[in-house]
Amino acid sequence: AAVSNSGLIYQLDCEVVRGGRTKSEDTLVAKLARINIGLESVQDFAGARYDIPCGLTAQREIARRMVGVLEAAGGNVEVKDYLVDHQHGYRAIHLWVRSNAGRIEVQVRTTLQAKWANLNESLGDKVGRGIRYGEPTIEEYGEAFPIIQRVRFFSDAIRSLEERREALLRD
Repeated sequence: AAVSNSGLIYQLDCEVVRGGRTKSEDTLVAKLARINIGLESVQDFAGARYDIPCGLTAQREIARRMVGVLEAAGGNVEVKDYLVDHQHGYRAIHLWVRSNAGRIEVQVRTTLQAKWANLNESLGDKVGRGIRYGEPTIEEYGEAFPIIQRVRFFSDAIRSLEERREALLRD
């Protein structure tokens, strides 16, 4: 679904990429050590990603409607909006769902946000997963540092492009 200028939801005539995931043992152990929490506090142990070819307004509306559906099904949903206050370049809307069945994290991303996240994940696999959790330094990453900086630049460029597109659509 997407949002039209009149605010109504209509069917998207394009592919929405949906995927599920669970954390691997390695990434789970690393997360527990990095942020010093217990297993019972991990919110994103399992989840789903929706990569949608839409703009920011539609992304927010789709996430809002997902919250309604999940709450109607008995879930308690906390919205984490990383569109403005990004996580080291990562942008998306996350829905943290708690229910009797357990916890999951639903990620709602635009296609461009998803492409950037996948690029950053691949880079992290090659130079070190730490780029996802802090500000990299040249001392830490050496020759890879300019590449990491360029990928971070792409995140800002995507944000700017998506915001300009929204402004044009409003005008």
